[in-house]
Amino acid sequence: MDNSSRYFLNSITYYGALKKSKALLQYIPLHGDVVNTDSYLYFGKFDLALVDKKNVDLFNVMFAKLIESPTLFWGYGLHDSGVLKCVAHVLERKAQNFWIQCLPGSSNIELYRRAGCLIIEGNTEELLTWIKENVTLPIADPTHKSIAVNKVLEPYRIPTINQVEAVPAIDYYSNASTHWYNILANHAYETTYVNYLYDQSLAHKNIIVLGMSFSGKTTLLMQLANKMNEENKLYVSELTPEQARYLLKYLNGSQATVFMDNCADDIITYKIFAESSNIRILGFTDDFVFESCKHLIDGIDYKQIEIGDLSKFEAQQIFDKIPAPIRTEEFHYKEDDSEKYSMLEMLSNNVNEFITINQIRTILNKIRRSLSFGFDLIAVTSYLTVNRSALSVDTLMAYFDTKKYDAIVDMVSQVKTLLADANITLSIDDVDQDYYNLRSNLFARYTNQVLLWDFKKEYGEVIRRFIYEVSPLKIYKYYVFKRRAYDANLFYKVFGKDAHELYETLYLYDNSAYVLQQWALYKSRLEDYAGAFADIDKASNMLPYNFSIKNARAIIYFEANKNKSSETAIKGMKKAMEILEECYNNDKRKVYHAQKYAEFALYFYSKLNDKQFIKPAIAWMDNLEKRGEVIGNWTKKLRLRLKKADTV
Repeated sequence: MDNSSRYFLNSITYYGALKKSKALLQYIPLHGDVVNTDSYLYFGKFDLALVDKKNVDLFNVMFAKLIESPTLFWGYGLHDSGVLKCVAHVLERKAQNFWIQCLPGSSNIELYRRAGCLIIEGNTEELLTWIKENVTLPIADPTHKSIAVNKVLEPYRIPTINQVEAVPAIDYYSNASTHWYNILANHAYETTYVNYLYDQSLAHKNIIVLGMSFSGKTTLLMQLANKMNEENKLYVSELTPEQARYLLKYLNGSQATVFMDNCADDIITYKIFAESSNIRILGFTDDFVFESCKHLIDGIDYKQIEIGDLSKFEAQQIFDKIPAPIRTEEFHYKEDDSEKYSMLEMLSNNVNEFITINQIRTILNKIRRSLSFGFDLIAVTSYLTVNRSALSVDTLMAYFDTKKYDAIVDMVSQVKTLLADANITLSIDDVDQDYYNLRSNLFARYTNQVLLWDFKKEYGEVIRRFIYEVSPLKIYKYYVFKRRAYDANLFYKVFGKDAHELYETLYLYDNSAYVLQQWALYKSRLEDYAGAFADIDKASNMLPYNFSIKNARAIIYFEANKNKSSETAIKGMKKAMEILEECYNNDKRKVYHAQKYAEFALYFYSKLNDKQFIKPAIAWMDNLEKRGEVIGNWTKKLRLRLKKADTV
């Protein structure tokens, strides 16, 4: 498949659902995935008798595919009952042609023929020979090839203003909602970073732009993409490595500039583009996300650029661009240098109708009273969006336990109307009409906060139902979604002591070290240290050289002995510090370990009046800065607290 110029493969058990594409082939490993070392392989007679019950979601996906497309069973013995049941149901519906290859003289030929199957007699070599002699592709035509290349690349090209829907400038400023129209219509002020990045892109083939959430990175990306005068300018987001290789085949060595939003979510995709000599790539991402994955592009030569606070001059220029009806009477800038002042602070302080947490609290209360399913739908949308996934009809049909497509579309329509009253847009995706885009990520973020603060019980019920009812196979970009959606701190905050069954359900589907790691950290929060140690030991045995798991072990050691003053407890906490030191010295994700070391060092100082770890923690932080590591806001705060403790 890696050599195919017509298709790319999507392993549904790893990536989850993807949006529709004529080039996409779903890989559905009914009997286990040979490229996934965590996957159980079903081979024996006993396994084959049970596999459809163990992998019921995969069999359901296969059944849906058999219903919608003609099928060829090629070189397949049909020995397991689960497949035979699916075949029987499909043949009963007489939905599509069904071809089965049988060896000449097979006793099953008449059986399959009577069931309505079309029979191919011959072995695999004979079938391949027949295809070679009888099925021909069109003769290659350079003109046709050019048209095909343009068709493949078209969805990724930077649009013109005539190719996008018109949206008001007010949306950009009041909802922190970035849309191509806002950029192409010059609604946004162009900061000096645009020209700076333009110049840097001429000197560096690979660039990564970092900043806080809602610091204006996407606006900057779009402005820069619009400014560059290139033949092949491509905007990508949410691409799997397979999709990236597919695009590279069509470019066939042609020079191209790729602008990649949220590049840390798909850092291997960024790496694939960066390693291609014909590609100049500019990736944009949140700094804290990049901290945890930058080790995956170790060895790649790239220029790292950090987006800092807005200067007073540029903030004033942005203020002047805000439409008069929503602009405050006076311009507000930060009162002292210690305050951060990104685009988020700029808009929240200078836009009268800027979306607020109180406004969202009012919206949720109103919807909960007037539309019972609406509250759940918005909560599901928020849960998916903040964890880098997207709302789909399939997800909602599973969540609300209905097979009525029209009913789901009607539910979404009603919620869209209520959100529109608050100038929040939930729109159909341009690529796949079975998906919906929440145009304001800030709305999703604030909604998630309000749900956790004011509706914790109700939000917990939504998440619980989501996990029980929605198969991971239906979740868009599941491999990204699961990184934060099942976080131990989130589950402790929402469910208290009642999340064990959820982790059991997740582990049944994904019996990986990652799930065990989060379950162990959750048990640690409940002070079930025996259970936590058992789980983290099991995870460690699965991935003995994984420093993320070693980091979790250190956290569990520390938490198990925290708030105790015995000599044994202090030894336990010091053991945790030793583990973190090992992680820091050997792992490429140094920021990740330095943060925890700093937190624990401050605990030793504040609770035990012990400063022995303060200076080493400061030295680590200083070293990170010298190395040019990404330092997020939380890391900077820890560093300030360490230096303050050191001077006391």
